[in-house]
Amino acid sequence: MANIYHGDIISCDEKNSLYRYLAEEDSKIVSLGDTLPEKYAKAGVNEISDALLPAFVDTHVHFAR
Repeated sequence: MANIYHGDIISCDEKNSLYRYLAEEDSKIVSLGDTLPEKYAKAGVNEISDALLPAFVDTHVHFAR
């Protein structure tokens, strides 16, 4: 069963592209785009109220002085 997310989804590419849909299955992103693939049409959609950044991000940062 896939989890579908709809809203502002920021990719991790070099342009930080913005997409509308993300599908994930078994903790893996299987689709990312501006339209939802037909195979996920019957899946429930989770609406995103802010933005989603699908990435591993190290939030422990030391700033240089």
